[in-house]
Amino acid sequence: MDMQNIGILSFNHNKYGIKMKNITLICLIFFTSNFIAQQDTIYYDQETKNYIIQYLNDEDSLIIQNFIPWTKINPSITCKVVKKIASNEYYFNWHIKNEIDSEQNLNYFIIETKDPSIVDVSTSKWHSRRIHKPDGIGYGNRYKWYGDQGLQPSWQTNGFILSTYGLPTIGDSYFQGLGGSILTFSDPPPPEKIMKVIKKLTSFPGSYVNRPTIVPIKISSENNYSIFLDTLKYYANFSKNFNWITNQSTYDKYSKYLNNAKKFLSKEDTNFTIVCLERVLEEVAIDSSESITSEAFALLYFNTEYLINKLPEINIPDMFDRLIVEIEECQLSGSISNKGIYNSLKKKVENAKKSYEKGNIHSSVQKLKAFRNELRAQKDKHISIECTETTDEYSEIIIELLEE
Repeated sequence: MDMQNIGILSFNHNKYGIKMKNITLICLIFFTSNFIAQQDTIYYDQETKNYIIQYLNDEDSLIIQNFIPWTKINPSITCKVVKKIASNEYYFNWHIKNEIDSEQNLNYFIIETKDPSIVDVSTSKWHSRRIHKPDGIGYGNRYKWYGDQGLQPSWQTNGFILSTYGLPTIGDSYFQGLGGSILTFSDPPPPEKIMKVIKKLTSFPGSYVNRPTIVPIKISSENNYSIFLDTLKYYANFSKNFNWITNQSTYDKYSKYLNNAKKFLSKEDTNFTIVCLERVLEEVAIDSSESITSEAFALLYFNTEYLINKLPEINIPDMFDRLIVEIEECQLSGSISNKGIYNSLKKKVENAKKSYEKGNIHSSVQKLKAFRNELRAQKDKHISIECTETTDEYSEIIIELLEE
């Protein structure tokens, strides 16, 4: 007798880290053809991808049943979000495919939203219904679509639409195949330990295949901009890990803008924060045609746009004042060690502000560029590296804003 016991198999149903649901499945034991079956066990047949249930009844007779799961599918999903400007509604449109290596038709499709106030649900091809979660289990609702015959392997379809006022976030989609077993047992039923495993295999979410997607989330009434920025950074990181951002350089670009926005926000510099966030919007719009998917676009664009609209409007004279404050703080801390250089730098920025207020944008830009040249020439001499880099960054942002 040759047997390999691999013990308890614990798997993470939601592999991408949104909701860590570790579920102990079963004790899997693989057998050779010479192995004498043990009682009260469930075996997973890797060749057929079915489960073999066996147990002894009251008469010590060995009962064996073959269970075909509804998960012998390989689904893929994409989502595109469009904003209707007139109503501020977001339209989430999912496209699903049953990949060619699936062994069953794809028959059921579920989206788990985080927004309990969906405006409308529509599809032109499949039936749909709303599934309310039990009290105390999460929030929002599940929306379930099902086709009469589903999708055969390699088939695809779209038009699964939710309209909502909720912003895009990362969430769950679930899929179920057609042709799984419906188990019935004679009295008495299998032992309790067998029934517990069967329940997991035949109920949500164990009877479905899970894929990450984007879903609507209810907009919070709290105005914690720092937390919102952390969420944006998380969206960028998740998108890179799941290839929604398709290359490292694009991710690095967004990461830099968002980190700078967080840094400025921590200093209550909302003007400079907004400029960094506007750079994200600009780059996402450019990159949407090649280096980011529709999911990354929706997460980064619409959430960044929302945050910008929550912040005060940009005040350019205040940005000049902030740069002057930075120069003064550098002098007080000893980061600018020469009084003459300090006076020269401060005067250049003050004159640049005066030119801006008179409407002479070109002159203002030239004065700021002269400021940057002097600043860089004194780097690590009469001006510390940290002070140089900080004030240079402030001046660079003002110049970019004026040159637009």
